[in-house]
Amino acid sequence: MSCRNIPPRFEVTQLMDKLLRQISERMKVKLLPLMMETEIVEQVTMHSRVDGSNGIDIFDCYFNKQGLDTLFKEYHVLIDEDVINWLLKDDWKSDYEWKTKVVRLKILDEYHLLNTKQHDEYVKLLWSNIDEKTQLPKLTGYYLWVYETLPYIDESIPKLSVKNYFITYDIATDSNDLYLKQLTLLCANVELGYWNEKRCLLF
Repeated sequence: MSCRNIPPRFEVTQLMDKLLRQISERMKVKLLPLMMETEIVEQVTMHSRVDGSNGIDIFDCYFNKQGLDTLFKEYHVLIDEDVINWLLKDDWKSDYEWKTKVVRLKILDEYHLLNTKQHDEYVKLLWSNIDEKTQLPKLTGYYLWVYETLPYIDESIPKLSVKNYFITYDIATDSNDLYLKQLTLLCANVELGYWNEKRCLLF
């Protein structure tokens, strides 16, 4: 994996997001096998969309819509086995490289392009890099509700950890209304009764 320097105020995240919005979802589905082969290159001064962490990969904002299964079937999308094996290989040397692999595999898993064995390996890779504070995968730049949609090894881990964030968060330090944004998006994306469950994990 190589590294390239970019001026610290260069808003690559916004640029990439806007450029990808000019390409149809149909074309992006057709290009997916080729795009999955692109090198993982860490842009050391890029800004992620939520917490300012360094690094963004094209697949952080590749698709703008959900439910593209019909297009995947229409184009008979298949990913080269060697590419999938490369992504699944647990040889990452940085959080950025790990995250990039996970995000690409996440797309493949969502559109049923991984077999059962590959899915299991993806889940292991996903939960192999955990933040000590949150006990969630180090997917910087993602809102908490996304973790509720990820596959897991122990079903209690994501839900209890996400709830624990809201219970232990010091709202007085929240200068950017991040807590409110997180809570609003979570409530919009989880089922009714989510907060009625009594169990909670405290670290």
